[in-house]
Order: sequence, then C-alpha cells, then structure tokens
Amino acid sequence: MAAEENNTAAEEINETLETGNNAEQVVLVKERFEIRYDSPLPQLDGNGAKAYEVKDRINPQRSLFALICDNKFPPRLSLLPYLKSLDHPHILKLVEYSPVEYPPQKSRNMALIYRRPDGPKANIFDSDDINLKNNFERFKSLVLSLISACESLRGYNITHRAIPVSYTHLRAHETGRNL
Repeated sequence: MAAEENNTAAEEINETLETGNNAEQVVLVKERFEIRYDSPLPQLDGNGAKAYEVKDRINPQRSLFALICDNKFPPRLSLLPYLKSLDHPHILKLVEYSPVEYPPQKSRNMALIYRRPDGPKANIFDSDDINLKNNFERFKSLVLSLISACESLRGYNITHRAIPVSYTHLRAHETGRNL
C-alpha cells in the first residue's frame, strides 16, 4: 500500500498558476492546495526544508504550511503514508505530500503540507514568558507530551532518530506541546 501511494505521489502533476507577474510563485498540489512561494514562513523552516504558506481551495479557513524539502536530505518516502494517517494531539498533522516544481532551486522537490502549529517554536528557552527551568509543571508537561508522541510513532514502527528542541512548538493556550 505504501509503495502504491508513493507511485501516485510521484506521478502527481503540479500546475503552476499563472497570475500575471507572479507566474511560478504559486504551485497547485493535487488540485487543492496552493503553495505560495511568495509567502515564506522562515519561523517554520527546519532541517534544510523551507516553509511556505499554503491555501486550501476547499477549506480556505484552514491554517496550513508546506515544507519544501532539500534534495540533499529527502524525507523517508516509505513513512509518509503512515505519517499522513497519524492523528495525535502532540504531532503536527501531515495533510498531504507530493513532488512539486521549486523555482528557487530550479528543481523538483518533495513538498510536505502540514497543519500550522498553534504557537511559536519552543527553541527560545531563555525567554521569560516560557521559562521551563523554574516551572516544573510546564517541564513535566513537555516531557509527557514528547513521550506520548514517541509512543504513538512507535505504534507505527517509526523511529524519529532525534527530536531537537527546535522541532517543538508551544500551543496557543500553552498547556501542552506540538511536535
């Protein structure tokens, strides 16, 4: 099943929307998701992948972003169908994935479309507003969230390998974490 979905993703044709001078600034994925290369989201970049705003044509209120993977460090394609089916409160939801044309590098790269996290990255541990060093309950919440997310991944036989602090995001209400 995973191989079949990978072949489908590889065969997916992405359309470049012609919008006057903004040709090649928007790419349509699976006739639904518009990746907007003119709207980068550097705060969501990670592991060599560049983040861009995504608009869902069917549900425009949905807050999404795409990570355009660097071809030097491609994603593990065999895991993408499992990650897409995974719905866990402490793991960012992978909504869709597909190879796309990437004009900045003049190449074809894998795009991973995720639900946008509720809050900022938690890699600012020295900040006064999220000081975990002096707040045991918040630190405990972070650790339990990480353990819960890792256990969920383990249920799919997925090994994360490493979870840097920069992969964690605060939630809007700051009671838990997204990974």
